Amino acid sequence: MPQDRDDLVAFLRALPAGTPILWVGLGSNLLVRDGGIRGVVIQTQDALSQLERRGEREVYAEAGVPCARLARQCAKWNLGPAEFFTGIPGTLGGALAMNAGAFGGETWRQVTRVETIDAAGGIRTRDASEYRSSYRHIEQPAPQEWFLAATLRFEGESSAEATRELLEKRRQTQPIGEWSCGSVFTNPPAITRAADRGDRPQGFPDRRRRRLDQARQFHPQRRRGERPRHRVADRTRAARSRARAGRHAPARMPHRRRGRIDESHT
Repeated sequence: MPQDRDDLVAFLRALPAGTPILWVGLGSNLLVRDGGIRGVVIQTQDALSQLERRGEREVYAEAGVPCARLARQCAKWNLGPAEFFTGIPGTLGGALAMNAGAFGGETWRQVTRVETIDAAGGIRTRDASEYRSSYRHIEQPAPQEWFLAATLRFEGESSAEATRELLEKRRQTQPIGEWSCGSVFTNPPAITRAADRGDRPQGFPDRRRRRLDQARQFHPQRRRGERPRHRVADRTRAARSRARAGRHAPARMPHRRRGRIDESHT
């Protein structure tokens, strides 16, 4: 965990060539095997935490800035669209690396330029046009470069109320607070292309309704005395499958009463 940018540069320059490097932001949605990780792990949250407004419409943020903090600050500055950053449970560095997005917004739509660092500690400033971005993916102009910071431009407005509305929407449609490894699905290409055009392919269910159904399946309401719905549904489906296959429920096995076999069931 470097103390600042200079400490990070010095650390990278001292590393043996070819050492694997894993960058970690908040560590959310991260699962590490028992055997550990070969190489070094660099945690950026504390070392790269600068966030400031530059000019009328631009924001400078380092890679360790949590996306939720970026969203809140942009709301205070009335800069948007930045509300979607509220739905990204990580830091800006990770959002840049995978073009993270939520609620219809994507990180690289707001990027104008970035600062990167390589394995030898060299720092560069690159224009956003040097990168090709797509759904949850970017193509970098050079390998073995990682993001230190980005300058984001916002042409619209934002508000704390809009941010709260998205947080409430996320709370209602996702199992927040439950053990999870994050989103393990991606939208099919047809849906992604349609979203970019602003329409929806025929035959695909509404995204919001689909996510709500998924949340209900994996996070059923557990009121007092109520049985989890998905377990009941699983048993019902299993019974229907046995009926279609022509199988009947297995005969009851003999059971013991006070240490003896009940002869009525034999």
